[in-house]
Amino acid sequence: MHFSKPLRLPLSTRHRTDGFTLAEVALSLAIFSFALLSMLGLLSVGLKTSRKANLQTAASNLLSSIAADIQASLVNTSEDENTTTFTSPSLALVATRTKGADATSDTLTVAPDSMILTDAGTDGAAMSPVQQGALKLFKVTFTASAQNASAVRIKIAWPATTPVTARPEGAIESLVPLPVR
Repeated sequence: MHFSKPLRLPLSTRHRTDGFTLAEVALSLAIFSFALLSMLGLLSVGLKTSRKANLQTAASNLLSSIAADIQASLVNTSEDENTTTFTSPSLALVATRTKGADATSDTLTVAPDSMILTDAGTDGAAMSPVQQGALKLFKVTFTASAQNASAVRIKIAWPATTPVTARPEGAIESLVPLPVR
């Protein structure tokens, strides 16, 4: 019996079945790089949002500590009881309430009217620019309440170096009542 040899195709017409073609590799690299660029874009948005939330939290904590400092103020009343001075222990903030002819004409003055503070409540204006660059600095503004003379309006804005004419990146405000004693 005579067996014939299997038919062999020339090398140029054979098809390889293992591995990937160049087109498949190029397409998969294009899809992978598109997905990677999308994730990197989302990462920058997430980091920016995290930074803003961190600053907002630090400002809220600073506002709480300032409010507690004002509530712990030492109260001095003049002999004629027309002037009451409130001095906060940590910030040395002085609020002076002067009684008018009636309760609606009372006046309140606050000094200093603004300061630069770190998130820990320490004076940031006295620091070197290198130290300031490494810390979270806030501009804190104190004004008398427009409604009555028994509360201090506190506004905290960041960054602290924002010019007066420019809009700050973020800000919070609160009315803090003066202690009643």
